[in-house]
Amino acid sequence: MQREYPALDWPCWEMDEEPIIMTENAPLPVKGYTGQSNDNVALANRLKEAEERYLRELDELDTFPHIDKRMVALARTHMQTAAMWAVRSVFQPTRVKLPEDSY
Repeated sequence: MQREYPALDWPCWEMDEEPIIMTENAPLPVKGYTGQSNDNVALANRLKEAEERYLRELDELDTFPHIDKRMVALARTHMQTAAMWAVRSVFQPTRVKLPEDSY
């Protein structure tokens, strides 16, 4: 089932593509995730690309001999954590009901 949504204006994200017709994508087969609009998917993909660009910078930084590798590893971990939270802010997964829950 596809639902139409009005296009969202993201002033902080420049879109090079044609305007997106808002439809709801099927949710992942993972508990807690719901269907997402094309705008949300595009935004999450942009966040993942930004994460990858920064991780590649850290990969290059890690090649220099005078760099503290432990600090680069911490930077990498914190970048991955920040990206995870940013994407979760878009998709907003919910808590799940367990079989032993009575309500």
